[in-house]
Amino acid sequence: MNSANAVRELAFDTAAKGSTMEPGVPYAYDDADIGQELYVRVSIKGRFALRVTKPESFDMLGAERYDDHALGTFVGALGTVVAADSKRLGAPEQLPQHADELLQPVRERLSGFWGGSLGAELMWIKIDSAGRSERDRAFLEEMLRRKDIGKKLAGMTGEELERWAMTPEKVRLEAAGKAPEARAVQHSGSSWTCSCGTRNSGRFCIECGAKREWKCSCGQLNDGNFCTECGKKRV
Repeated sequence: MNSANAVRELAFDTAAKGSTMEPGVPYAYDDADIGQELYVRVSIKGRFALRVTKPESFDMLGAERYDDHALGTFVGALGTVVAADSKRLGAPEQLPQHADELLQPVRERLSGFWGGSLGAELMWIKIDSAGRSERDRAFLEEMLRRKDIGKKLAGMTGEELERWAMTPEKVRLEAAGKAPEARAVQHSGSSWTCSCGTRNSGRFCIECGAKREWKCSCGQLNDGNFCTECGKKRV
């Protein structure tokens, strides 16, 4: 190699085949749209540059092996730094704007191997994109849809809720994104908890729209004050 200060630019993808972080970087953050913490897997794509500080290492390994070592250890270091600081970094889509501030902590993670046997110094990082897995995207879309349904139901009057509840069962449950078992609920006093996990005070769940029901000692499910099977009053 002619220059001891040769700079090499490499592309990376944390979800690429053979990556040490496959199938993505574990990422926890507070999602502002749904108002809760989410755990997802993030695929980060971009480029980085390194300066070869030990040309003898480069010559011994050869360009391909040298780049493989550099790429694998860089992806591992980047994934570790991002996962540890994800709550501060915010939503995964915001990662590209944090590339400069990730440089120093990633450089520190690499200092042992890169500064020793590999002989390299990290110069810069550019993140082109950071995306969730298809499964995580679908999950977020479903959470947003259910939140929207909950808001609509919360704003309905009792009469509007009654009309909504009288729509065909299949259509109503599909609109709420719930399986049939969502109709089973637990109640305690004036409030009750739906099987979807939402606590309610009215007759219908504000999250999924399920109607409040109670199970009689005879086994019958009811929504009125008396059992339709044995006539026993709800207690």
